[in-house]
Amino acid sequence: MLKRWKFTCTCPLCSSDVETATSDLNKSRIQGILNELKVEKGRTQDTVAVLIKELEGILKAERLESQAGGFSSILAGMYFQMLDLDKAKQYAARAVREYTHYAGYESEKVEGAKGMVAFLDGVEYFNLD
Repeated sequence: MLKRWKFTCTCPLCSSDVETATSDLNKSRIQGILNELKVEKGRTQDTVAVLIKELEGILKAERLESQAGGFSSILAGMYFQMLDLDKAKQYAARAVREYTHYAGYESEKVEGAKGMVAFLDGVEYFNLD
């Protein structure tokens, strides 16, 4: 995958075929998890929790924590679609923290995440019964 990005590195991790293959599989799995989370049919709180735990493990293993804000934003939107306003707000607030930590206070990503928090704070609970 690194070669496709035209990135050349000679560190022990990048030059190890086994570790490179494992890393490529992990990065492909991230996309697989995101694709699974998009499928609304059969999506439950339990299946989502398992996928999120797997995603967080991969992000840590691959040292991609700096990308966590983007994933938290995606999860906030997904929980909003699932009508779980509490978890949507939780992940939106988490996105603000993560973007602020990794991108800085003045980042457009921080502003976008704050906008999502403000939007969700304005949403009122409704009863579907």
